[in-house]
Amino acid sequence: MEVSYSRPVNLITRLLPLCLIAYSGIAAAVVAQPPPGWPTSANTGYQAALGYPGTYTTYSETPNGTECSGPIQSGQTYHYCYFPNGLVIGTSGVPGTPTDVTFIGCLFEANFNGAGGGSQAVVQYANGDRIHFSYSTFRPSGITSLPVTYQQGVEYGIDQVEAPDSGYSAGAFSVDHSDFWGLAAGAQIGLSSQTQPVTISDSYIHDARQDGGGIDHTDGILSNDGDGVSYLTINHNTIVSEANNEGIALQYSTQGYDHVSVTNNYVSGWHNTVDFGGLGDGNTNDTFTGNVYGTDIMPTNSALYIGYDSDAYWHSSLNNVWRNNTFYVVPGSGYTPASDNGRYWVPQWTDQGWPSLSDTDWNQ
Repeated sequence: MEVSYSRPVNLITRLLPLCLIAYSGIAAAVVAQPPPGWPTSANTGYQAALGYPGTYTTYSETPNGTECSGPIQSGQTYHYCYFPNGLVIGTSGVPGTPTDVTFIGCLFEANFNGAGGGSQAVVQYANGDRIHFSYSTFRPSGITSLPVTYQQGVEYGIDQVEAPDSGYSAGAFSVDHSDFWGLAAGAQIGLSSQTQPVTISDSYIHDARQDGGGIDHTDGILSNDGDGVSYLTINHNTIVSEANNEGIALQYSTQGYDHVSVTNNYVSGWHNTVDFGGLGDGNTNDTFTGNVYGTDIMPTNSALYIGYDSDAYWHSSLNNVWRNNTFYVVPGSGYTPASDNGRYWVPQWTDQGWPSLSDTDWNQ
């Protein structure tokens, strides 16, 4: 297989450490420019919800006779609600509830700004199962322009807390057609399994908050805490930002990922755009297909993070599949040569920014 690198290998750059390289924190509002059909601000978020009336109802913890009030209850659907102070779903020490809750066309904001741990989330998913967010927006409050500074931003959009010893055991959740921005991580995934799967689809994750001079690790979809992650689906999202870490950040480097499907996403930028388990040790039954890498933003390190040229982890002997991932040259982006448009993105590591490209698809 003929593989080309989009710019010459520089020996000094090759010797840079593979771990986090400090990001300047100087970011601008990024307008992703995928081909038609991918998620953008025009077709995601609360204002894009079918039937959105043009106004929302502010949520009240005290029941007041409206849908957007009272404790979050199992089996309920919440339409067009505004949560100005974030939301905690579930109660510490009370696992398994609530269940089968749906939020449609909701705006979630929070002002838990600056440094902090997992409690600093727009939505803290502490306990429960089968929680669904559709056409919703997750962002810091009070922001009128981009970029979002470190002090203005929030740690997580959704933090699925998985710490049973501390009374937290959040189960399955799904997200579709939602908009995440101004965050250190759009969603933190603590658990996904065959019986309690996590799905993030048709959503727009962009404009991560600035990192405060290297304080933050800014990611898109993050898995580095909690229990094992399997049967995770990341499908048809736009994941584009300047950041100091990873857009798809599956960061368990030794435990391995099983039955994880990353399909039909449009990605660009970040430090390492995609991390699929570090070295890939123990990865089995995983799928990476139909994804498109755009030239909106050049990553500061690599398109695919891997510790060395470890493309063997995408061989069929482990039942892992890498197919039909392509490169898109955004018109006017300044990328050359434009003839790289439509070439195949193959899983051979380079720290030269743009992905490794080939005229033929990966077939190992």
